[in-house]
Amino acid sequence: MMYLVAYAVAESENKESWAWFVKNLFECISTSAEHRWTIITNQQKGPVPTLEELYPEGHYRFCFIQLYANFKKEFRGKELKSCVWKAAKAYTRVDWEKHMTKLHSIDSRAYDWMMRLNPAQWCRHAFNPITNCNRLLNNISESFNSWVLPVRDRSIITMLGWIKRALMVRLHEWGALFEVRYGVRGYVVNLENRTCTCFKWDLIRIPCPHVVAAIFFQKERVEDYVHVAFKKETYLRTYEALINILNGQDQWPKTGSEPFLPSNKLKRPTNRPQKQRIRDPDEPQNPFKLQRKCTSLKCSKCGVHGHNQRTWKGPVKGKNDGAASSSKNVRSRQTFMRFKSDAISGEASIGNQQ
Repeated sequence: MMYLVAYAVAESENKESWAWFVKNLFECISTSAEHRWTIITNQQKGPVPTLEELYPEGHYRFCFIQLYANFKKEFRGKELKSCVWKAAKAYTRVDWEKHMTKLHSIDSRAYDWMMRLNPAQWCRHAFNPITNCNRLLNNISESFNSWVLPVRDRSIITMLGWIKRALMVRLHEWGALFEVRYGVRGYVVNLENRTCTCFKWDLIRIPCPHVVAAIFFQKERVEDYVHVAFKKETYLRTYEALINILNGQDQWPKTGSEPFLPSNKLKRPTNRPQKQRIRDPDEPQNPFKLQRKCTSLKCSKCGVHGHNQRTWKGPVKGKNDGAASSSKNVRSRQTFMRFKSDAISGEASIGNQQ
């Protein structure tokens, strides 16, 4: 299991960058002897002298993959590789000496190349037991390099933010704190304290979308995080009491008191009582009802806009025109009646001829 302790972005791997990183690292973690830190490097020139200077009492090892990569540049062969790896993995000095003797018999120069290194930095039998660690490889850092490969070409802020969120998921997979991203925004959700920095969950006690995302990540039920006031059981307990039933008014018991008389101060309004409340101008109106708002009324008597014939007060506009129109209607009616009588008499004459 890989747990990342610290990471940084530097201009290059040099002594100055390693000194800055290691100094800040040791300020965050204790370097006392009881913590028994074991530091594995890949034999780079930068970290080794810097670490020995800042933390001389530490336990240092070389990554054996990197060490063997340097070894095989000069000495190749399956037998040499087998002897070197078996010697590094040996837990006892007897086994280590046996494999190193075999290496000497095969190639004395390869034996001398390995013996110039401190056995406590690459042999398990020489590791200090206080470290509680038998690792020979530094492949954890290689796993991290492949882990962040999809975002290595991003900007520094985007890359560091992705690493931080990925570490939160890995290290606190079953915790109660979550960072939920919504576009460029981020919110902190605490399932244990039932809080969210958007404040919606704190206010109404119903999980907001950020809390729902954290609950789904935990593979839990959203209903378990809803406040008890919104549960069905609480509603049933609230209204479990029945409303008392009553008999009709004719069966009410007599109290012996004088009946109440209507108030003399009550005055009935002259117009028809209004049933609906008066709406504000900015309130939404019923879309299925024809509105008279923003419409102009026209009087059918005087032809003026602003009122109708019921509220008209005054003489009719164009009185002579109205009289001429009335006489015209009378003449038209007389003409129609005369035409009708002629038609009836014509039918009668036709019948007599037949």
